[in-house]
Parts: sequence; structure tokens; C-alpha cells
Amino acid sequence: MTRTERLLAITELQSLLSEYWHDVDTNWGRNAPEYYTEDQKHLAIERTLLKRAGSAKDIVSAVVFLIENDYVTGEVLHVDGGRHIM
Repeated sequence: MTRTERLLAITELQSLLSEYWHDVDTNWGRNAPEYYTEDQKHLAIERTLLKRAGSAKDIVSAVVFLIENDYVTGEVLHVDGGRHIM
């Protein structure tokens, strides 16, 4: 199974769990982390709208948003500087 197939499977599972557990006081969300070598990192930064690397603070802010917002459920929050839409 490729990395893309694994991410798609996890996303689908997360959506199914969100639908199944919708009546329980539980919100479902996940982050979509990626790992890079230094060369891959520089190329990835060039492919973002913000043209900068993300920080730990960016990730923490996104996770806190998902935890604190009780109306967001079943979402994948991309913290990638806009790379996923390019």
C-alpha cells in the first residue's frame, strides 16, 4: 500500500467513525503530517502559498482549534501553508 493509499484509507475511516459516532459527545478530527528530507523540505516550501516552513506553533494552534471547537467534526485540517490546494 502506498503512502497516498494509507492516507486515503485513514481519511475514509475517520469519516466513517464520525458518521457512526455522531450521536455521542465526541468530535472526530485528525492531522495529516508529512515527513521530509532536507532537499524535499526545500522543494515543499517552494510549493506552498506561504513560501515558508510550518512551525510547531502552527501545528499546536490547529490541534487546539480542533479540540476547542465542539461543532467541527469529521474534518482533516491541512496545516501545510496551502500546499494541498496548489
